Amino acid sequence: MNFNLLLSLILIINGFKSSIAEEDWSYKNPDEWKTQFPKDCGGERQSPINIEMGSTIPGKPIGLKWNNYKKLAKSASVSNNGHILQLNHQYNDDEVPTITSDLFNGEYYYFQSNFHWGENDSTGSDHTVDGKSFPLELHLIHLKKGYDSLDEAVKHEDGGVVIVGFYEIGETESHVINKLLQKLDDFKAVGSDVEVEPYPLSHFEVVESKNAWVSYNGSATYPNCWEVVTWIIPTKPYQVSQSQMKKWREIEFANGDSHNNRPVQPLNGRKVCMHPKEYNLLEWLFHLIF
Repeated sequence: MNFNLLLSLILIINGFKSSIAEEDWSYKNPDEWKTQFPKDCGGERQSPINIEMGSTIPGKPIGLKWNNYKKLAKSASVSNNGHILQLNHQYNDDEVPTITSDLFNGEYYYFQSNFHWGENDSTGSDHTVDGKSFPLELHLIHLKKGYDSLDEAVKHEDGGVVIVGFYEIGETESHVINKLLQKLDDFKAVGSDVEVEPYPLSHFEVVESKNAWVSYNGSATYPNCWEVVTWIIPTKPYQVSQSQMKKWREIEFANGDSHNNRPVQPLNGRKVCMHPKEYNLLEWLFHLIF
C-alpha cells in the first residue's frame, strides 16, 4: 500500500483518537499522570513549559515552508472526546498539507488540529510566556513522513512537530473560530463527532506567519505524553474576541473538568531557541536601511 493511500485511511478512520490514553484521566489532577502513565508522562522532556524570553538562546531563521496549506480539504469534521476538541481534515492523496524547515530533517504531514482553553480570559493556554497565560492555544499537529501511523511515529524522537498559535482577547474576531462556532451546538457535548464545511488550513492565522519563533523539544501535553515533539511557537499572539471565547466555553469536558490545559513542566536543562523574523528581499532592504 502506498504512503498516500495509507495516510488517507489513517486520517479518515482514526483521526487522532488513538493518541488519547484509554485509561481514564482528568485535568483536575494532572500531577497524577506521571503515576498513571509513568512511561510516558514521567519523563524529563515534558510539555508544556513556561517560555522565559530573556533566557532563550539565539538561533537562525527556521525557513519554515508550508506546502498545500491553501488546498481545500475534501471533508472536515470536529470531534469532542471530553479532553480535547479536535479538527480532522481529509485530502486527496497528492494534496495533503506538509511542512519543511531548516530546524528539522525531512518532511512532516499535517495530521490534525486541537485546542486548549480555560475557565476565563486570563488562563487556558498550555504554554505560557514569561508567566503569562493566554485564553486559547491552537496546536497544528504533524507527523514525520515515513512513519506510516501515529503508533509508529511515537516510537521515534523526531516523530512529531507541533506548531502553536496563541490567542489573546482583542477587538478582532478569529475567522476560523467563527466558522467553528456556527456548528457549536452540534459538537459541544462530549462524544460529539460532526462534519463541518471544509476550509483551507491557511485560514489559521499562524500559517505562513513571518513572525519570530521559539522552538524546543518536548512532549504531547496530555496522556499519552510521548516525548517525540519539536514545538514551534510564534512570539506574537493572534486575536479572538471576548464574545467568541464566551461561546467557546460552552464546549463541555469529561469528568467535570473546567479546562484542558496542563500546568507548565520543568525545563530540566533543555534549550529554548529564539528564531528571528524572516524577511523577503524588500523587507530585508528596508530593515537594513532604516
